[in-house]
Amino acid sequence: MTEAITVRSANEVDVEDLAVVVQLAFKTLSARFNTTTILGILDNARRFTKGMMETSTVLVATIDAKVVGGIFIDQLDDVTGVHVVAVHPDYQSKGVGRSLFKSLQDQIKDAKSTQLMADCANLAALSLYTKQGIVIRDTMIVMKGSPSFPVPSSSSLYSIRPMVLDDVETCDELFFHINGFHRRNEMKILLKNETLKPHVVEKDGEIVAYSTGFTLDGHTCAMQQDQLYLLLNNYAKINLDNIFVIWVPVRLYPSLMEDGLKSGLTINKTSVLMAKGEYHPPRGDCFYLPSSCY
Repeated sequence: MTEAITVRSANEVDVEDLAVVVQLAFKTLSARFNTTTILGILDNARRFTKGMMETSTVLVATIDAKVVGGIFIDQLDDVTGVHVVAVHPDYQSKGVGRSLFKSLQDQIKDAKSTQLMADCANLAALSLYTKQGIVIRDTMIVMKGSPSFPVPSSSSLYSIRPMVLDDVETCDELFFHINGFHRRNEMKILLKNETLKPHVVEKDGEIVAYSTGFTLDGHTCAMQQDQLYLLLNNYAKINLDNIFVIWVPVRLYPSLMEDGLKSGLTINKTSVLMAKGEYHPPRGDCFYLPSSCY
């Protein structure tokens, strides 16, 4: 007999149980596909779960009152981002993921765009998302490590400094210029995260590039490649204790993948960016590195 699955909004009491589900789900996927993930460590999964519950929509799936799955949704700006879909390994292939996405449809029915990243090796997830009308839009190479990119000869033209709240509107204009969406509300929240250390690049007093961090949550926009490399090197230098990870749209920036390998990064996995509703490919004459969400 099929076990009854209930989906509801998460609350503070669910944090520990949901963190365990996230940790086990990602640890199992990592072992199955020979990749690495920070969410396979319980402390990291716990911090992620707590942080998302403070700022985002989180749904949990239960069977007999036991938390067996969860989905984390960012609805702060134009794009509704699906950060993580996690199902306890003991309850996979039992309809938990489908039930979560059925409830997700009510959350995103008025969304301009819904986007997420999916591992190419996870065929079950790719099938589930596609059946929900979320289709593949781009291919990403996920790279990790401690890089040292070539220092641009033009570096003396620029200055780098920490991002402040007054920079958000300008950075949002840059994001819109490259992607056709707004993302200012997420930036304001990420500025409060001390581990991300968002920075901007200025030329003649004007912001020409920024990054909210080269981590799961961070994204980066730059008008030129030399500005991007300055941000990459700067972040690697100031975040020695944190994992450095970037999602490279390899179709748009094949040279970035090559330079990343030469600079000390390794390829961790291949992912796809998937979207439902509006999707605007990044401008080809600029540089955009997405977060693990979009």
